[in-house]
Amino acid sequence: MQNGKLKKADYILTAKVNGKKLTETGEQYFSSGSSESIEEKLRGMFLGDYPQAKDIKIELSFAVRESTVLPVEG
Repeated sequence: MQNGKLKKADYILTAKVNGKKLTETGEQYFSSGSSESIEEKLRGMFLGDYPQAKDIKIELSFAVRESTVLPVEG
């Protein structure tokens, strides 16, 4: 197992499939050492599901801090 932390990228992918607009959202995790073009990975996965997709656009937002668990007060 590699040392290092996983980073998270939330994504919104939009494309035209058979003339209809399709939007897919989700998250991808990657090791801090390689962001191995998350866009290319997502594009490949999407085209695997929808080979006829056109005008694929991907918006990414990255988590820049680690998750923390806050105590519940009350």
